[in-house]
Amino acid sequence: LPWAPVTQFTPGFTGQTWAPRFWEESSKGAFASGVLAPALGAVRFNAYLAGLMHKVGATILFRALSRGLGGAPPPACERFRRVVEASVPLLSCRVAYEWDLPATVVAALNPNNTELPLRRVVAAGARLAQVHTLIANERYQSASSRQRWIEDTELSTQQQAAWAELNRYAPPNPA
Repeated sequence: LPWAPVTQFTPGFTGQTWAPRFWEESSKGAFASGVLAPALGAVRFNAYLAGLMHKVGATILFRALSRGLGGAPPPACERFRRVVEASVPLLSCRVAYEWDLPATVVAALNPNNTELPLRRVVAAGARLAQVHTLIANERYQSASSRQRWIEDTELSTQQQAAWAELNRYAPPNPA
């Protein structure tokens, strides 16, 4: 994949604050999706690839925002967050289509295909990666809040196994 142009960010608010975590979260999402795939009826390679592509739409959006806002921070309102949340999956799906990735990967990235096993795998892997990245970057302030998230989330057996593998793959910072 021609990944370098997608993961390179220009200076500015988004390039300095969000960009460093993009690759971390994407690679963890790909890894977790690959671990979850066999148990949830998906092909491991396609799950890994879709997990890697899951956030690529965010890079496009934040790169455009960085240029448009001249390096200033984006709006911190609920409406803006909803627009971003709705746009990222569509952009990710479009990039996968334009890059001629396997049709199953493109379909899994389409936010309207909620019933596809590969879509569910990627969503679960992305959620595990997101929380793992938050923990690794000390966004959860205490070990008890981290443990409470794990307990409150009621992870399936497969998700617990993926979480354990993810911790072996990229251990979070100690509390």
